[in-house]
Amino acid sequence: MTDPASWIGSNTIVTLLLALIPALFRFREILLKQQDLVTEIAGIIVLMGGLVLYAETMPQWLQIQAQMAKMGLEVEGLQMLFFGSLGLMTLGGLLTLFGLLGRIMGGMKRK
Repeated sequence: MTDPASWIGSNTIVTLLLALIPALFRFREILLKQQDLVTEIAGIIVLMGGLVLYAETMPQWLQIQAQMAKMGLEVEGLQMLFFGSLGLMTLGGLLTLFGLLGRIMGGMKRK
């Protein structure tokens, strides 16, 4: 038998998708005109998420690495968080950069 708590999470996701998809179709033309701005905002959000994850994992990373080096063990979950945060920061930075470049190039084409 499935756990009812798992249904609550999946129902929430389905409800959000059913609310967002029609709204995205309704504002499709506006979003296409502002695509570079949307890319830039998404990049900043991903970059900030990576920074928060990095700020949470870095102090633990140093402490656990020092303790595990004494025992000769290695923690893989923390490495995934550490390198995942670096990946998020890189992706966010690139999205932000491409959004800025798109807006700059669009402004130059209009002139």
